[in-house]
Amino acid sequence: MPIPKKLLLEIDLSSLICSLYTLSETNQLFKKLDLKNDIVTYINYKDYFHELYQLLNNTSLRRFVFKLLKPILNNTYLKNSSIKTQDNINIIYKEETVLLQKYLKKFKHNYYYYYQNENFENSPTEKEINLSALKSLFLIVGI
Repeated sequence: MPIPKKLLLEIDLSSLICSLYTLSETNQLFKKLDLKNDIVTYINYKDYFHELYQLLNNTSLRRFVFKLLKPILNNTYLKNSSIKTQDNINIIYKEETVLLQKYLKKFKHNYYYYYQNENFENSPTEKEINLSALKSLFLIVGI
C-alpha cells in the first residue's frame, strides 16, 4: 500500500519526517535513512513504516510535543484567567515559548538542509515553514 505524500490537514509527509527528525534525530529510523533522497520511497518498505509508526506513538515524544504546544494552547487560557496583571501573563508566556522557538529554529534549519530545492522561486516562505512545523506537532500529539 503506497503512502500518500499529503496526510490529513494538508501536511506534507516530508514536514512530518522533518519534525520527527528535529525532535528525535538519534532514533534508529534516522540512522538508516538518507533524508536528502526521496523519503517516501524509503518509508514504503515495511520495516521503515513500522519504525515510523513506533516513533509516532512514542509516549515520551508525544508528551514533549504537548509541552512544546503548551504556549499556543494556554494563550487563550492565560488571557482569560484570574491573573490580573499583564506583566505576569507576559512572564509566564515568555518562559513557555523558549522551547517552541528553539524547535522552530531547528526545524527550519533541518528543512532547508534536507528538503530545500534548488528552485528558489517555489520555495516556501518562513511563515509557511513555521505553519508546517506547527501542524506536524499537532498531528504528532493527536490534537
